[in-house]
Order: sequence, then structure tokens, then C-alpha cells
Amino acid sequence: MPTDEEFLGALKIVTGEEVLSKVTFVPDDNGNYLILENPIMVEEVTMDSRVGAKVSPWMKFSKERSFIVPMDRIVTCVAVSYTHLTLPTKRIV
Repeated sequence: MPTDEEFLGALKIVTGEEVLSKVTFVPDDNGNYLILENPIMVEEVTMDSRVGAKVSPWMKFSKERSFIVPMDRIVTCVAVSYTHLTLPTKRIV
């Protein structure tokens, strides 16, 4: 996992959710945490013979923009290049 101050990350949560978010790593005496800013869920969808992605807010009914997640709830976290995203996704993040 990148340890830069802040980065765009793709995360797999232990619940199976796949999330894209601006991520900040926070070390603490009680454990390590990630702060997720404006996280969105990504789901694969198939229409006819085409495959695409559906994005939606991770916490659909929350007005909060940032969420603190303990590292033991994260399966994996990797940095994502902005060049792989389409313009609408860039506006969400």
C-alpha cells in the first residue's frame, strides 16, 4: 500500500465491497487506520455483450464525506492512476 500523504486508492474491504476513494494512511498507537474521502463503490455490470462499471456512494444515506476505517478491515489497497478514470468519476473523487 502506498504511504504517501494522500492518494487515490482502490480498496477491497473484508465485506467484499470494492471502493475507490481518496485515501490517507494514519498510524496510531492503537492501530493503523485509513481515512477515506468521498468513497464510491464500484460494481461490474454487463449489458448485452458489453461490460462496464456502476459507481455509487459507499454510504448512501450519510452526509459525511470522510470515514475512518481500521486497517484490519481492509483486504488490500492499491494506488490508482487518474489516467484510468473517466471524467465523471474524477468529479466524484
